[in-house]
Amino acid sequence: MIIQISADGRPAEVLDIDDLTRFKVVVEGHLTGEEIQASLASLGRFDPPKHAWILIDALKTASDRENNSDWQLAFAGMVSYAASNGWLDDSGIEMRAHLEYISTT
Repeated sequence: MIIQISADGRPAEVLDIDDLTRFKVVVEGHLTGEEIQASLASLGRFDPPKHAWILIDALKTASDRENNSDWQLAFAGMVSYAASNGWLDDSGIEMRAHLEYISTT
């Protein structure tokens, strides 16, 4: 699962929804921290410079797989794996993603 942030200011987009073996935020272009946060606003929050905390429920909603029991089970496995590695916040509602910066020039 990839969360893509484009340089054009659009809200972040969740891609590769069925690939639950990876989880990252891809930032395209040279964006400021404020621009990254603005793009992530509906999904989570930017934790400069290398991470973001993404709301687990927001990922479920963005996936459009809420009625797919197989996907829900696999997603729960991904969250469990993240928890076992310390990648959930203390409340258990956000999952940490690393940021990958890609230059568009």
